[in-house]
Amino acid sequence: MLPNSRADGKRTCYALDWATCHFGNRPARRKLRQVAMLLPEQVFLADMGRLRTLIAENDAASLLGASAILRKLLLDPYPLIFQVNKSRLKILFSVPILPDVPPFQPAGVIFMLSPGNIDPTICGPDKLKCVDLKSFLTIEVARIGDRVLSVKDAIDYAANKAGGVHYTDNIKEERLRDYRSSTDFFFVESSPAAIHAIIAISRCTIFSLRPLYQDVLKRLQVTP
Repeated sequence: MLPNSRADGKRTCYALDWATCHFGNRPARRKLRQVAMLLPEQVFLADMGRLRTLIAENDAASLLGASAILRKLLLDPYPLIFQVNKSRLKILFSVPILPDVPPFQPAGVIFMLSPGNIDPTICGPDKLKCVDLKSFLTIEVARIGDRVLSVKDAIDYAANKAGGVHYTDNIKEERLRDYRSSTDFFFVESSPAAIHAIIAISRCTIFSLRPLYQDVLKRLQVTP
């Protein structure tokens, strides 16, 4: 762990229950419940671990929890990934290279998910391209009629409308109202269709943020 220097010359250590900090050569362990405040780097490491666990569980409550983490990492006014990027790494997201053809939607199909647009785990490294956060958030993950739902829309819906962070029945955005009404009674595998895209978004986020994750671990001197 990295100690925090104070103006009076004393050092305060913030530590998670699995992280060790050192005062001189003497290791000191601190439980999470004993810590008044966590560094953003510690929050980032904990959130990345929770994100892996939540999408592995693959149920509605877990995916809503994952959407809250994605909102914090990617959508907040000052996204957490930028707060912890003290080494100024170039943050890029690895997404599949898609054929340059118009999107296909069978006649009569109202709702269609497109997780293959963003999940880097379904293809080899030679089939991936890198995009920045702004471009990543605009990639299509679902389609309702002729309306496209982006990565940002999917996180926004799950986190801010469906209960990840906030729940509301009064959705002002027409596309998100349609998103809810078109998917209320559909399930994909074991999760509701409306929030199923959170799995692919989470996989891409975990895959793409590995360099940042390793950099934060190294700076905090934490063994994963």
